Amino acid sequence: MTNPLPVTQTSTFPLAELGEVQLMLSLNGQDYKSAGSLQFEYLPSSTLSNIAPSTISANGNVEVWVTGNGLVTSESDTALNCYFGDVSVSAKLESSDGSGDVVSCVAPAHVSGTVEVRVSVNGKDISESSVYLEYVATPEISSIAPMYGPITGATVVNIYGKHFRDSAMSCKFSVGSDWTDVVEMLHVTSEHAVCITPAYVGSNVMSVASLELSINGIHYTDTGLTYEYLQLPQINSITPSLGPESGST
Repeated sequence: MTNPLPVTQTSTFPLAELGEVQLMLSLNGQDYKSAGSLQFEYLPSSTLSNIAPSTISANGNVEVWVTGNGLVTSESDTALNCYFGDVSVSAKLESSDGSGDVVSCVAPAHVSGTVEVRVSVNGKDISESSVYLEYVATPEISSIAPMYGPITGATVVNIYGKHFRDSAMSCKFSVGSDWTDVVEMLHVTSEHAVCITPAYVGSNVMSVASLELSINGIHYTDTGLTYEYLQLPQINSITPSLGPESGST
């Protein structure tokens, strides 16, 4: 433990080396009395290096993970907070090892644009270091065409709506808990995109898959639309099996 530091009733603590110091109180600036077992801990400054995902919907209400150093205290993480601009939300320590610390927090809703994200480990001092989170308009789908295709996949499905981005978007096809697959969403315009269906390898003979979209590959939004997988038709025989070259048979 470091040597006791004299601290008056003001809440601002002086600079000191890292570690715990004993808290002492004075009424006159000369006579000091120990505050018993009360101590104050000096921690390394928090530095942030990454946020994932780095892009979310303007609707918010999704979890993001902030990576950095100096995000761990000897106390519980009840005072750990993320700041999205001036908005504070509670955070949770997810992991801490030699590669850094990771905290999670639920991002609030925000207008489209870039927001500076910081962290506080004590609910008072906010990190000078920051990372940036991009909010974008939530994609909306009005229709898809075609709405069905073979279980072998490779069908080009045109998707129509608005707020489609030219990067990092994806389509998820799901049949309950039976089968799920994700494919890249190919941008055409902000109102038109394309997804190429994956092959259906689930256990159902004919299946209707729900279609979900993601702007970051992590969080998916249900579009309310479905795509139906159909068995390929089989031809056993034709009658007659021959006819004149002039046709009309």
